[in-house]
This record gives sequence, structure tokens and C-alpha cells, in this order.
Amino acid sequence: MNLLLIDQKNNIRNILIRRLFPKGINVYHSETLESVNKFLSTVKINIILIDIDYDLDKSFKFLNTLSNLKNKPVRIILSSISNRNTIMPFVNTGIAGFIMKPFSEDKGLSKILQIVQNISENDEKRSFYRVSMDPNEDKKVFFRLQTDTRLKTGQVINISAGGIAIESTDKTPLDEMEAGLFIPKIQLKLDHQDLFLSGKVAYKKGGIFAVVFDNSSDHDKDLGILSHYIFKKISMTI
Repeated sequence: MNLLLIDQKNNIRNILIRRLFPKGINVYHSETLESVNKFLSTVKINIILIDIDYDLDKSFKFLNTLSNLKNKPVRIILSSISNRNTIMPFVNTGIAGFIMKPFSEDKGLSKILQIVQNISENDEKRSFYRVSMDPNEDKKVFFRLQTDTRLKTGQVINISAGGIAIESTDKTPLDEMEAGLFIPKIQLKLDHQDLFLSGKVAYKKGGIFAVVFDNSSDHDKDLGILSHYIFKKISMTI
């Protein structure tokens, strides 16, 4: 497995090499973004850890470009910036983690190794990083289909800024549901707030289905709550 660190300082590089190499993870280092694109075309990188503080605009454009790649590496950002409005655009590029500086060796490595462990379980073609809800959170989902106005029930399997996977708990089968079907109302609760979203079915097998959210301006408030929830899930303050 290969990790690329983009950072102007060597102290984090030295920590990563010392702690990750014995675990079979090769660490590459670049001080600037200029040389990275050519490097990525020659070496398969599984994880990119980037310090965004040196140039926010360039870092965002770089991460946004990576998010559109077919075989995209998992992305983690390092930053001393805690302002939500500044960080949220980076979160929405599909990053897998956010580590606040200064970098703590034990806590920072723990976060990276947790992501390493989960890489094989995540499909690299997905545009957004999925999170699971904690056992004490309310996983109930209520939804209506265009073809059947009766309220149906389910529970969240996982959720991202771009969509949701749901397991139906309704007594009636979902025979009428198929890929491409528009669901006009999906109601769930995050951080004790009710969200009302809509979207199209992307996948269905048995009682499990996935929905890609409709990102229209009608849902700006709800998508904002969702983004903040995802942000808290993948963030880590050291």
C-alpha cells in the first residue's frame, strides 16, 4: 500500500515513515502540488494526506480533480483551520478524514490506520465517503414512492453527502422499486434534526436499496445539516 504526503515540513514525513513502513505501507513525500500529478501517473497511490494550509485554492482544486477520477485515492486533509465554512467545501469533495494540526503522532496515526483498515471495504469509484450511524442514534427512515403514496419505513445502513443506503423494515415488499425510480420524500433524523430529502434509486437488492440525493436548491438547508453531520463524523480534533 502506498501513501503520499503533501506537506512542506519533514517532521510528519519522518513519523509516517517510522510508524507505517513496518506495517507494509510505503510513504512518498512531496513538498508541492506541482510535481504530484505526474507522479500519480506513474505510481498507484492508495492514500493522499495533504496539508491544505499552504494554499487553500490550489489544494481545493487538486482534491476536486481527484474526486472525479475513476480510481481515486482516499484523501485525508491536515489543517489548523477550524472554520466550518472554510473546511466544508473540502469535505464535499469526498475526503475520508480531517486531522487538525498540530499533528499528534499517536492520535494522528490511529486515524490514518483506521482509514487504511477500511480501504478494502470501500469502493474507490464512489464519489463520497460513507459513514455509519452510532448504535445510540435514531436510524429510522420514512419514505414515499411516486407509485405508492403510503408511508414506508426503513433504517439507515450508511449515509454520505451524496446519498443513502436503506434497509426496508416495511411489511409490504418493494416490488415496484427499481433503479431510476424517483423518491419524492425521504425523512430521517440527524443530530436531533428532521431532514426531508429526495432522490433517485441507484441500486436495489431485496429489501436493501441505495438512493442518490437530489441536490436542488429546495434541499439546501437539509443538505447543509447532512454535510455538517458527515463533517463531524470524519473530523478529528487533536
